[in-house]
Amino acid sequence: YSTAGDNVVANQVANHNGAYWLADKFHGLVRYNSISDFNVVDFKGMPAISSYRMDWKNNILAVAGGGIEGVSQTYNHSGVYLFKDEKWSWKNEQNMTLWNGGNISDYIDVSVHPNDDEKIAVASFSDVPLSIASFSGQITDTFTVYNSLLSPTTSGLNRALVSSVEYDEKGNLWVLNGYTQNPLKVYTKENQWYEFPVSTVDNNLYSMKLAIDFNGNKWYACRDAGLFGLDDNGTISNPSDDKYIHLTNGDYSGALPSNSVTAIAADFDNEIWIGTDNGFAVLYNSEGAFDAADGEYNAQRIKIEFEGNVEYVLGNTGITDIIVDGGNRKWFGTANNGIILLSADGQEVLEHHTVDNSPLISNAIIDLELDQNTGELFIITDKGLVSYRTDATYEDPDYENVVVFPNPARPDFDGPITIQGIKYDSDVKITDVAGKVIYKTTSNGGTATWNGKTLNGDKVPTGVYLIWTAPNKGKGRKVGKVLVVN
Repeated sequence: YSTAGDNVVANQVANHNGAYWLADKFHGLVRYNSISDFNVVDFKGMPAISSYRMDWKNNILAVAGGGIEGVSQTYNHSGVYLFKDEKWSWKNEQNMTLWNGGNISDYIDVSVHPNDDEKIAVASFSDVPLSIASFSGQITDTFTVYNSLLSPTTSGLNRALVSSVEYDEKGNLWVLNGYTQNPLKVYTKENQWYEFPVSTVDNNLYSMKLAIDFNGNKWYACRDAGLFGLDDNGTISNPSDDKYIHLTNGDYSGALPSNSVTAIAADFDNEIWIGTDNGFAVLYNSEGAFDAADGEYNAQRIKIEFEGNVEYVLGNTGITDIIVDGGNRKWFGTANNGIILLSADGQEVLEHHTVDNSPLISNAIIDLELDQNTGELFIITDKGLVSYRTDATYEDPDYENVVVFPNPARPDFDGPITIQGIKYDSDVKITDVAGKVIYKTTSNGGTATWNGKTLNGDKVPTGVYLIWTAPNKGKGRKVGKVLVVN
């Protein structure tokens, strides 16, 4: 039998009270009584369980459906899932005309255009390694080895690997094309292709991840080959002023914890945080590194003293992803130790979430992405996708959309009262209507939280409380009020 013209493929079947319940590969949960009496039980969740990488911009979360086991294809045809305004949509070979019959699989990365939320780049390891999708419509462009600078794998097939894609602020699409002579390529906003001979060491290797820092420099990793960097001086079409750098685990060539670089992130100070299978390190002077002599552009491992011993922060933990929140703090996804939040300077572990102390469904983290407007952290694990509401967001320097929630805070609410939409690193004071200071804190980016208690830890009495902020630069102001009922 069929639903909406598609065959139902049951992964598992159970019988309860005379009805069959099917875990369907394509439609989710199906309740079946007879060939003429069945229905799909709809849930507000991701259309399919398989997921691999994510990107968030313009209030859109884009999720690549999955693929790649180690460095090998899995021929996963899950497609791409898009999440906006609490609704999911799904783009796959069945509903996208240019993908239909295109032998496309292993959707392994996505990037949302920073200035045009109708453009979403989709990377894969297949005959159609790069596509441009319209958020509300069809696939608008596909790129193959025949109509672009994308090169096939060294096996000589038409298949190509695009392991990572990232739009820069100007709308140029940077592409990491693995198993080729020059893996770093760009498709400009003027619809021109260029490639960059960054190094000979990255030739014909499996490519990993790509990141762009706040100076516009590109950083990327290839399997077991360290970290590569490009400073194109803002002139993509002019290679004469380009600068390159290659960091490895050598004492005078980067001092990375390992050549297996698995995560790259740039923070607000333009420091490059580099995750490996053996801990992490930080390249503090990322801009100066391109002109530094041997041994002068090393990344640094952060050390702390613990019980009289000096140790590296997170030790030799395998890092799978790093993302920076609105407070410049760092969230680390790990291979088998859950999620770890470090302070902005990396000296302090602020939170550590595992399956033992949280609703996290697995300690094996594949990818992290933050909705920087709400602070929701999306987490891909080897068992599926979950999310966690953090207490940090990007700032709103103009205070145009200040939100206080819950409001009112009722007696049965025991979580934090959240103030969102304020300036970065603001001092926040809570006062009663007479002006007496009840509580003080500092925002994480554009978000601050209050536990509904006084500085002494006592619950405040029922009443209206005023919220004031004092940013580091500029005048303080009242940004809101909240009713607390106890």
